[in-house]
Amino acid sequence: MAYAKSEETRKQLRKAMRRLMRSKGYRATTLKDILDESKVAKGSLYHQYPGNLTFVEDVLERGRPV
Repeated sequence: MAYAKSEETRKQLRKAMRRLMRSKGYRATTLKDILDESKVAKGSLYHQYPGNLTFVEDVLERGRPV
């Protein structure tokens, strides 16, 4: 059950980042924007990913449109 919730959190974060990067661009998209859009707490992001770069890499590797 915990795995499903973790995957759902990661999915929410990835979708929010893709949407914001499409609308605002990479440079204008902040971590706060992504967290606000996804409704995920900052602590949850760092529970899922050890750092910002790991998060960005995950989004880029999956590369699917929303």
